[in-house]
Amino acid sequence: MQDAAFHCLLLSDDAGFAGLLTFWQWESLTYVEHFAIVPSRRGLGLGHQALQLVPLPAVLEIEPVVNTITARRLSFYESCGYVRLLQVHVQLAYQSGQPDVALWLLSRPALSAAEVEEFEQLFHGGPMRYRDEA
Repeated sequence: MQDAAFHCLLLSDDAGFAGLLTFWQWESLTYVEHFAIVPSRRGLGLGHQALQLVPLPAVLEIEPVVNTITARRLSFYESCGYVRLLQVHVQLAYQSGQPDVALWLLSRPALSAAEVEEFEQLFHGGPMRYRDEA
């Protein structure tokens, strides 16, 4: 958490704690690493408001759509202006012995292939470099 590019926001309103948003902000783009809204607070527009705090252009990962939960997640991000990128993205395992994870990338606005390549370099040089320190 001491990396200057890393930001952690606790989300709250008059009713109290509402969620968490962590992101990496580099010069050219932002990577949303974790985003969660308390289940009882979903559907109130808090997630949409929170994502407005993320500097653009922004990239995030989601699991491929395989069921209603993952379909709802994609739909939510699309309703926030994110578009699915077609480039293949694999998140390397955070712990040795675990499998890598194939994920979908979404961005706001859409990124070019060169911008996605730049994201991959930043991603592997930023968040992923900490995976072996756990």
